[in-house]
Amino acid sequence: MTAESIAPVYERLFQIKLPLPIRPKGVQVYLFHNGDRSVLIDTGLSTEESLEVLHTSLREIGCSFADIAVTICTHYHPDHYGASRRIKQLSGCEVLLHKADSEYLFRTLLLNTNDYRKFLRSHGLPVNGTALMPPAIRVLRDYYLPVVPDKYIADGETLDFGDFSLQVIWTPGHTPGHVVLYWNETRIMIVGDHLLPDITPHVGIHTGLEGNPLDSYLDSLESLKGFEIAQVLPAHGPCFSDHQRRIKETFEHHEERQAAIVSRLDNSFATAYELALSLFDQSLPDLHKEVAAYEVLAHLELLKEKGKVQMHTRDGVNHFALQ
Repeated sequence: MTAESIAPVYERLFQIKLPLPIRPKGVQVYLFHNGDRSVLIDTGLSTEESLEVLHTSLREIGCSFADIAVTICTHYHPDHYGASRRIKQLSGCEVLLHKADSEYLFRTLLLNTNDYRKFLRSHGLPVNGTALMPPAIRVLRDYYLPVVPDKYIADGETLDFGDFSLQVIWTPGHTPGHVVLYWNETRIMIVGDHLLPDITPHVGIHTGLEGNPLDSYLDSLESLKGFEIAQVLPAHGPCFSDHQRRIKETFEHHEERQAAIVSRLDNSFATAYELALSLFDQSLPDLHKEVAAYEVLAHLELLKEKGKVQMHTRDGVNHFALQ
């Protein structure tokens, strides 16, 4: 590890890049260096490589694990919450997470193999010996060691840390309990995966997930338009300043995807998996095709609510057509 993993963002605020074993190849966590009351935003994976990079980065900043008093996780995904248990063991810190993510994570632990197989089959996805759990957990299960949160954080809550404070903004969609953190004094927003500079975050329907996640995501994205933001600090990709432009581009992306789905249905029935294969590169690995089908499902659910698409079930498999 070299100092290339560390980037100062603002006085006492640092970005630390941690490695990932799959795409994307890294995740950016953030540290408010505040003496023995330092605050860490997100954790990376629980791999020896990631923890060593974090340890060395902290040392170069002049901090240690023992100085971390609070770890705030923007959401439950492995690259953001996966090392929470190890970091709590090393630091004794409080770990904060939104209740909706904690509840969803617990609910998935109660699902069994048949639940996953039934869900996959119901949307036309091929079922094989590896399709037994959600993709992120299946791929990263050896590196995902979450801890029970010490405290749930809620929308609109202000977290005070001595001479600075962070406002919690609930931004469901990417996960049910995703949050972003706004440092009002500097107009800096730490956004996790909610708003990314070059790609759009995954928003999909998975086994055990209820509701309309894409509608929730677009609503929570809209809510950020009212904030004055000087700098957006994402978990992946470079920091950026024009959040209004990026929000507009993200809306346009989803409008184009919905139009493409409607076009492909054109008086025919199709499963979510068939639509995913027609929309995405068929040479993608099976895991990516599976994730693509979950994204298509989220779009179909939103189109159903708009009255543009209907669903019919035949032999336990859901097929979609234009209304």
